Amino acid sequence: MSHLKSPLRPRAGLLLVACLNLILLSGCAASRGPAKPDGAFPETVGKHKLVNVEDGRDAQYENEKNKGQSYQSWRAKYSDGATEVFYQVGVHQSAEAAANELGSLTGCYGTDRKLRTSNKVWEGIPLKDGSGKPAGAMAACFSDMPANPYGDDGLGDYQYVFALSNENRTYTVKPRSDDPALVAEFVKALPSNAGADLSALDKFAGAKAGKQTSYKEMFDALPPVKLAAKPYLKEKVLILDRDATKSGQSPSVINTTDYYITDTNRHALLANDIGSTVRVDCKKGKRVGTYTAGEGDAIPAYGSTCEVQVIDNTVPAVIAKKTFTNENMADLQLVDAGKGGKVTLKEYVLPKPLGEVKDFVRALPAN
Repeated sequence: MSHLKSPLRPRAGLLLVACLNLILLSGCAASRGPAKPDGAFPETVGKHKLVNVEDGRDAQYENEKNKGQSYQSWRAKYSDGATEVFYQVGVHQSAEAAANELGSLTGCYGTDRKLRTSNKVWEGIPLKDGSGKPAGAMAACFSDMPANPYGDDGLGDYQYVFALSNENRTYTVKPRSDDPALVAEFVKALPSNAGADLSALDKFAGAKAGKQTSYKEMFDALPPVKLAAKPYLKEKVLILDRDATKSGQSPSVINTTDYYITDTNRHALLANDIGSTVRVDCKKGKRVGTYTAGEGDAIPAYGSTCEVQVIDNTVPAVIAKKTFTNENMADLQLVDAGKGGKVTLKEYVLPKPLGEVKDFVRALPAN
């Protein structure tokens, strides 16, 4: 279809691990960088053997709290003969400085210190030692870049990236394959993590490995209705949108959490983290009038309606329901046209009232 536009006019009446693109070269020329810390790069880590270690370097902090400062960093490569793991160790002036840099080490942020497109990051996930005492923190970056970005996928279809801090050190691990289980195995085998409680890492690895529930399955799984006097959003949120406004097309269900909630720390990124699910179900409404196009062709106009249901998954129950409708025909509406400006549209459905839906969702208090 061409990009021609034709006007419609109404008749009277839309750890632990980081994703760094490390380049490790064997036999690099010697430099006068800082000496590597003792014990940071063991000869073997589980089934992986050390291939090489690069000379140390001074790295610049990317986070805002330590902007303008530097820390020391070393990179190495390990291999088990089949898979390679890139491993980076950073030594910082304090445990606080190490934890501050976790989100940036995951590669979620660009050089402008803003999240890259489609990335979401969790920061400050606490890590504990075997006795339950604090032992550091973790950050996890999720890159929502599935093989089929328009497919009916679920929350497990992410590229997983992690970063770990322990006291004044950070540890970055990136396997060649997108295999969190491999990462978990490597991180657990590091001597520096002996005795640490790494169940958070197992959680991510397990979510990736398990059978994923599709967004459609999540959308269709409606619990009983138990309306709350004062609706709310519980903990982390997943918002699913189904668009059935176009006749003759099978409606798909997509994750639209980004559109409604700007704080990525409130986004549910794993199925077992969903506190609330918001279903936005949009359909073609009743006929509201007629547009004319071209040489007076009559095109029926229909309204659009979106039913919103808020689900508290911890109950589980539908705690709120509200319907939004758009039946306001514009005086002039541009639509796609074919060759010669011919409009082939058989009907026109007014834009979905998503602005009103967004206002409703954003007004729900966090519980």
